Amino acid sequence: MHIIADHITTRLKYILDYVLTVRLGIPYRIHRVKDNITSADEQIIFYTKQKPGYDRVLWIPATGLLNETGIRTEKPDYGEKEEIPFLFPVNDPADIPFDLFSAVFWFLTRYEEYVSDQTDEHGRFPAEANLAVRQGFSGQPVVDFWIRWLRTEIKKRYPDLQINTPGPFFRLTVDVDQAYAIRHKGWLRTGAGLLRALAVRTGITPRQYVNILAGKEHDPFDTFSQLVPEESNENFQIVFFFHTGIWGKRDKSIPVKNKAMQQVIRQCQQRGRVGLHPSYRVMDQRDLLEKEKQRLETVTGKPVISARFHYIRFRVPGSYRLLLQNGITEDYSMGWPEITGFRAGTAHPFPWYDLEKEEITPLTIYPFPVMDGVLKDRGSLTPTGAVNRLEMMIDTLADIDAPFIPLWHNHALSETDGWQGWRDVYQTMIGKAMERYSL
Repeated sequence: MHIIADHITTRLKYILDYVLTVRLGIPYRIHRVKDNITSADEQIIFYTKQKPGYDRVLWIPATGLLNETGIRTEKPDYGEKEEIPFLFPVNDPADIPFDLFSAVFWFLTRYEEYVSDQTDEHGRFPAEANLAVRQGFSGQPVVDFWIRWLRTEIKKRYPDLQINTPGPFFRLTVDVDQAYAIRHKGWLRTGAGLLRALAVRTGITPRQYVNILAGKEHDPFDTFSQLVPEESNENFQIVFFFHTGIWGKRDKSIPVKNKAMQQVIRQCQQRGRVGLHPSYRVMDQRDLLEKEKQRLETVTGKPVISARFHYIRFRVPGSYRLLLQNGITEDYSMGWPEITGFRAGTAHPFPWYDLEKEEITPLTIYPFPVMDGVLKDRGSLTPTGAVNRLEMMIDTLADIDAPFIPLWHNHALSETDGWQGWRDVYQTMIGKAMERYSL
């Protein structure tokens, strides 16, 4: 396919590589308008400011964002057609009435997160500042809708063109903030936990607490054998993210030097993949990441290339540059800690573009659309309500051949401390996903 553009820039190449090559499997060549490739036999997309004078070719109006360098502060305009929202609308009549390539770029780069100075109590970019949240479409994978729209328009004009879309997949991801609720925590934390069991209804009685310490009963957070279903096969994908930071107010992990903790990590390594769960303090103390990664690699005996920030506490571009500086090439943090939905507008993985440096990087972003704690605490859903929400999401994504990458925690299967009934939620979600993704 030939792309005719007013200007050829790094931004445009990034988006064409992603949309055409990665998502649609279409090889392309890019040309300037002056090259004048207008043969009726050619498969052409015009990405230009002015509408071309040819009826058969596909025109995507260019509004200028991909020709720029630097970061503009104003928000893009918003439009809608047939209940599909979009950005960068144009007044000219067109089958695709907006600058699709700029809209995808704006979402994937997290452009708005560079220009916003809003933060929540944890220093994160808040969902309430997100344009899609404010416009009411953050629950839709709009980037994926737009690319399907483009695919339809391409097939209308060029029915013989072969399109090869990536296959959908289900990948379970599990954050291990604490491998154990009670055991292996040292006397100080154990004593504090026993006092809490006496004072608060956690679902664990003081007698049970003592029995768990003595090894007579199972630790409720030790749910790792339940996370991988017995009926799963070799195509079942799971990634465990382990917290190896130093204990603190919001970092409650068990020291990785603990033999029991090392055994858990190695057992999970046999069931799936193991990644790093950088601690809460990493965003402020950047040198901690290297130490935490080294601790995990000492146990696994392999390089760690995947990460998800604890508390989803990260900022672009600094946090992503930090991952790359430490040899991490896969990030799973792109989602909301407050709501369900699609922070980058897509359920598909995509390469991270460093907007300040105008560079395509080797970091791949794997977005998550839902977190267990958001359903229970932020959404105030009952287990039944959570099942309904999850089944609708899985159906929506499977129907458009999009991946489903949920974020879960081992403690969500504990049946204690407010999680009663959520083991069934998890099992239902897994069953539904395995059915829709043919596992």
